[in-house]
Amino acid sequence: MKKGFTLNELLIAMTIIGIIAVLFTPRLLSNIDKKTKVTALQRVHSSINEAIGTLMLDERAKKLSLSSLCADDASYDMASSMSNFLTKYLKVKKDCGLNVSECLAPAYKNVEGADVVRPANNEAYCAILNNGSSVCIRNATQDAPARIWVDTNGSKGPNMAGRDYFRFFVYNDGFITDGLSDTGTDPNLDPIYGSATLEPEDCLSNVNGGGCLTRIMRAEWVMDY
Repeated sequence: MKKGFTLNELLIAMTIIGIIAVLFTPRLLSNIDKKTKVTALQRVHSSINEAIGTLMLDERAKKLSLSSLCADDASYDMASSMSNFLTKYLKVKKDCGLNVSECLAPAYKNVEGADVVRPANNEAYCAILNNGSSVCIRNATQDAPARIWVDTNGSKGPNMAGRDYFRFFVYNDGFITDGLSDTGTDPNLDPIYGSATLEPEDCLSNVNGGGCLTRIMRAEWVMDY
């Protein structure tokens, strides 16, 4: 006749299960959280990439410098041009205009805990998209790429560069990255990942919100940090 488990055996089994849960549940939850954040990043990256490509096709601009996203002279109206781009090519829920604080969180940190620079009011044009992400954009010039700051879940936490906050550069061919250096880069080049980029580990310490998009893309859309 088959005997059941004794009370001691059940207690030992429950203790083992508890230890396993303590050891592995935080890591499992962390991995799930990272996958959720990467999915949100992919979604907004894809939307912006498609929007820029469509704008360049609509305007028959072979280069970003020939499009309405680039300031061509002193009369260029950044607010009007960025507003037209956001409302025409992205699904905007709320237009924050030049009031960056209305769309982005008051402050951001990087993975190592240092303060991260974000655009100030009037430095970029912002909107909250239907998917809940916040997008702020500053036009390109004849010698600098367009810049886009993204908070994938609006002003909700963790407000951390490399987790829910990212900076994009948009270069002359419409290529989007975040790892190219701010200086000494020819905007007419079609940059690739190996050209003048930040090193992957710079993602953790960069104070401008840069490097992490490139790192995630290199890892085939995995947040490996």
